[in-house]
Amino acid sequence: MKITALFVALMVLITACGSKKKKRDEADKNFPVLPYLLSQVKDVDTSLYSIIKVVTVDSVADTTFVPREDFRKEASDFLDIPDISSEKYEDDYTESKFFDETLNRVVMTYTKKPDAKHAVLKQEITISPNQYTGDKIVSVYVDYATSSKDSAVQKRMLWMVDKNFQVTRMVQKPGGIETTTTTTVKWND
Repeated sequence: MKITALFVALMVLITACGSKKKKRDEADKNFPVLPYLLSQVKDVDTSLYSIIKVVTVDSVADTTFVPREDFRKEASDFLDIPDISSEKYEDDYTESKFFDETLNRVVMTYTKKPDAKHAVLKQEITISPNQYTGDKIVSVYVDYATSSKDSAVQKRMLWMVDKNFQVTRMVQKPGGIETTTTTTVKWND
């Protein structure tokens, strides 16, 4: 009996003292952009949409059709971003929210703190509020930057919900050589 009481007391003590870091409430967590985009990709994967891709390299454009089974690969720039709503990143981004009266949109912005060392610089979610039908996400914008010893890459990515996405990739090589490629994939325009 004494051993059981001691075990219970020890477990209570460990539980009470075990976590020094306070967990954030669900309402305080960053918006889960990656899971949301995965649901968008799943919707297109199971649809009958005609998918068109336009690639523009330094102002020369090329248009092609994309087979539905290749859509996930085309969206990989979005699907490869880290999920900044996860606990690992929760303290590395600042959140700001504001209502744009002109557009009638709520804009939630997550900006990387200066001391954080992550590739996602900023995520911006635009929401159309509607008290009758519910709020609807309109767009997701991601600013992403990486560098290696032979180049620096910045990607500006915009996902227009249920319509299209665009990725503008700027690559800076040593010697000042820069290329800009814009890829737009449309499925419901």
